[in-house]
Amino acid sequence: MLYVPLENCVQKVFTNNKDPLRINLEKIIELRNSSTHFITEEYEMVYIPLFQACVLNFNEKMLTSHDVDMTRVIPQNFLTLSVSMKALDESEIIAKYPEEIATKLLDINANISDTIQNNNDKFAIRIDHYHYITKNKGKATSFV
Repeated sequence: MLYVPLENCVQKVFTNNKDPLRINLEKIIELRNSSTHFITEEYEMVYIPLFQACVLNFNEKMLTSHDVDMTRVIPQNFLTLSVSMKALDESEIIAKYPEEIATKLLDINANISDTIQNNNDKFAIRIDHYHYITKNKGKATSFV
């Protein structure tokens, strides 16, 4: 039996190393490879945009490659990940974890945040909330 590492499979199937979908998979594989030593509950906050993009990419590839609509197999509400979207607090991380784990988590967060800024929704699904003070309630999506 021939063993082909997951990383090599991704490189063979997705040959463009700049493709956000491939970068998404590589980052998730990176997490899988380091998770036994560095996984923390805060990884959810860092990786959820990548996981959600990966689920949607999978659904799209199943449809285009195999003509299978996964929403007919798995209810669509199960394809949407729910998570606490609390912001990552650097001082809280440093106080909570040993230096090696805190540094690793903060470095990964910075790297992924930069990569999210430079890619599209094939890499990560961003959810941004902007709050403005305005007198024109007609332009607001919500108000208090």
